[in-house]
Amino acid sequence: MENVCLTCKDDCSLYASGQSHTRPCLTRGHCTMLGRSTHPNTPSPSGQHTNTPSPQVNTPYTPSPQVNARITGCGIRSVSFHGEILTIGTGVGAIMFFDMRAGKYMESTMNSGRAVVLKSTKGWVSADDQYHDVFHNVEYTPAIYTHCYDWSGMRLFTAGGPLPASLKGNYAALWC
Repeated sequence: MENVCLTCKDDCSLYASGQSHTRPCLTRGHCTMLGRSTHPNTPSPSGQHTNTPSPQVNTPYTPSPQVNARITGCGIRSVSFHGEILTIGTGVGAIMFFDMRAGKYMESTMNSGRAVVLKSTKGWVSADDQYHDVFHNVEYTPAIYTHCYDWSGMRLFTAGGPLPASLKGNYAALWC
């Protein structure tokens, strides 16, 4: 497993590390969360245990439950927080949205029980010999290496390109 990307909330209270497995076709990528502990009996800066939560400034980061990708065989390539929503870009061109408060992926209001997933188009990739060696009889989709929201939070910019480093290409989209 390898760490691929990192983000933190605006107040630095929670970090998310996007990870990808070295054998992606067998498993799902996931995000490991690290948050500040605010539980009673947390050691204070002086090392003494107290029965009240320590101030967030002085508390250590502790692992929180991880968020598994919904798609088998995809690695996490980009992550960001927008309020309580963790946005995840994958190596197979999908963008997913995890609601931190609800503890689950956002679901469609029109198709109950179905997660909200944005899927990229092909973008551009140089169809040279390397391309044909890698994608022989396989559909190409770009990896989402970066994404960000505009100031209003209503538009999402995504960009990326081919997952194999030997290929040349690019992808960019503005989702409104």
